[in-house]
Parts: sequence; C-alpha cells; structure tokens
Amino acid sequence: VPMSRCPSVLVSPCPCVSVSPCPHVQVSSCPSVLVSPCPNVPISECPHVQVSMCPGVPMSMCLSVPTSPCPRVPMSLCPRVAVSWCPHVPMSTCPHVPMSTCPHVLVSPRPHVHVSPCPYV
Repeated sequence: VPMSRCPSVLVSPCPCVSVSPCPHVQVSSCPSVLVSPCPNVPISECPHVQVSMCPGVPMSMCLSVPTSPCPRVPMSLCPRVAVSWCPHVPMSTCPHVPMSTCPHVLVSPRPHVHVSPCPYV
C-alpha cells in the first residue's frame, strides 16, 4: 500500500480512494466524504452520522434509523415517515402530527381523535 505525499494518508489500489489515519475508514474521491467498512455506506462530515443508500438521507448511530434532512428529525424505514421523540411513534410528513401504531392511521393533537391518512405518508 503506497503512501501519498500527505502524512498519514494511504492510497489504496483503487484509483482516487485514499485511506484515512483511522483504520478501516476510506476517503472517497468526493471531498469530506468517508466510506465505512460496510459497502455503499458513506459517512458524512458530522461524526457518527452515516449517509444511507438514498441520496441526501443521513443515518443515525442507531441501526436502521435514518435521519431526515431536517435536523434532529429521525425517519423510519418507511419512506417519508418521520419518528417523533417518543419511541416507536412515527409522525407524518405534516409537522406535529403523530401516527399511531396502526398503519396509515394518524393521531390528531386532540387525544383519542384519529384522522385519515394523508397522501405520501
């Protein structure tokens, strides 16, 4: 494994792919984008924040819990479904509208009042 002119930066056999000083962390040809040991899972500039296979969708440290582009709003495995701060309570794409554990059933701000599912949820 050759070493580049930059100190502590290794150059892998693959073109345009260098290895950072941290073990098992590669740097892609795109600036400030790290590649984790898992294939096709890049790591963003923010520490401990991975980027999912879908473009522009970072993933939190918790496994299988992606984070939406909006800060501090995790997103469930289902597309366009956010998860509220309460565990296992997803939220619709409409702000402040949690969704019950029953699929496609939204819960209104008023207790015990359900609303029909919005499209794209």
